[in-house]
Amino acid sequence: MLDAICRELKDFSKSTLATATEAIDFHRLFDAADAGDALAQEVLDRCIGVWSALAVTLIHAYDPQIIVFGGGVMRRHEAILPRIREHVSRHAWAEPGSVKIVAGGAGVLCRAAGSVAAAAEASMMRGSNYDKLPAIPVSDDDSACRIGWAQLRRS
Repeated sequence: MLDAICRELKDFSKSTLATATEAIDFHRLFDAADAGDALAQEVLDRCIGVWSALAVTLIHAYDPQIIVFGGGVMRRHEAILPRIREHVSRHAWAEPGSVKIVAGGAGVLCRAAGSVAAAAEASMMRGSNYDKLPAIPVSDDDSACRIGWAQLRRS
């Protein structure tokens, strides 16, 4: 999907990404952005913007204590998470710092962690109609980003 998004952009032919013989993934996108490719940086900024907006939406919808981003793209968490945290601090209706935004160290396994936490909470809340979405796969591609969340009972 990332490959198709990049190739459909107006200035794609001017980008170093245009010389890619294999599908464009986040590893290649970061490398191009690091080398000063403006289109790669634009796409990366847009992805981070979408992930940031999703984090705010999850906070407003579910009031979690933690949001875990995972997948291959989190190999560059130091470039992504500070921007997501900054966006959340400006736009979320939550106490500053009340929601931890972290990188999952196990990639796909962050989905399982979010699911386990949601299941544990659901078992404590039997009889309620409180529905939860334990994890949202943003893409099936390991280089993409996956977001898992867990809403832990607040004391």
